[in-house]
Amino acid sequence: MSKYEKIASSVMSKYEKIASSVMNIGCRDSRLDPWEKYKAFSYHGGPYDRGSADSWYNRPKDPHKYPTGTLNCPKVTDLTPEELEAYHAGYDEQEATGDHKDWG
Repeated sequence: MSKYEKIASSVMSKYEKIASSVMNIGCRDSRLDPWEKYKAFSYHGGPYDRGSADSWYNRPKDPHKYPTGTLNCPKVTDLTPEELEAYHAGYDEQEATGDHKDWG
């Protein structure tokens, strides 16, 4: 390997390590990846999921969850502060897309 190939290899190795670190930060740090913060509440029937669905179907905000899946048990409206935050995040993020069901 020539002197220049060794330098190029060293530079690429350092670049790959930096790129890998940057990519992994977003996966671990919810401040950089908002989805990570609400992932625990995004299960089918969870508060984030329900907020997103209410927005999609053009329904008003009505914080709730279905602990064992949508419509599989009674609707639960007594949510923790974290669940309320997740519901509103799901609703607001869906609203920000401007997409709603076309009943057309």
